[in-house]
Amino acid sequence: MTTDASGVRRKPVQDTQSWAMEFDPHRLPLLREVVTAQMRLWELEERVEDARLIATELVCNIKHTGDNHFRLIMRRRTDAIVIGVRDFSPVLVAFPDTEPDVADLDLRELAEHGRGLSCVRSFADGVGVRPVPNGKVIWAKLRYPHACQA
Repeated sequence: MTTDASGVRRKPVQDTQSWAMEFDPHRLPLLREVVTAQMRLWELEERVEDARLIATELVCNIKHTGDNHFRLIMRRRTDAIVIGVRDFSPVLVAFPDTEPDVADLDLRELAEHGRGLSCVRSFADGVGVRPVPNGKVIWAKLRYPHACQA
């Protein structure tokens, strides 16, 4: 699995959709419905659940940066969907290289931190973080199922 953004940028974009939002845990169902609707519009039913999980976890990560405003970005490329969250904090996040050792962690800490980006890494076909002016974009790539490649 790669964290190199260059592989994502090389593919031509067929379509990009984005939505300005504000983080609120009570609005996560709306976020998931936006992702579901877009994936269905692109006829990618087989990856809907993965896309919903990834978008939710990427968005939940921004609550730790101090600014609740973000932009959800979904890009349809020739070989994959790229889901990104652009926030307005310069604090870069790191995807864990491995799963945390539960024996070494306080379970209360594990309940709040450390699982989301590990989940994203395990479901995605590529992940990364890219600094942008006044913030960053954290992204994950989902390749199309074989049946969806045209």
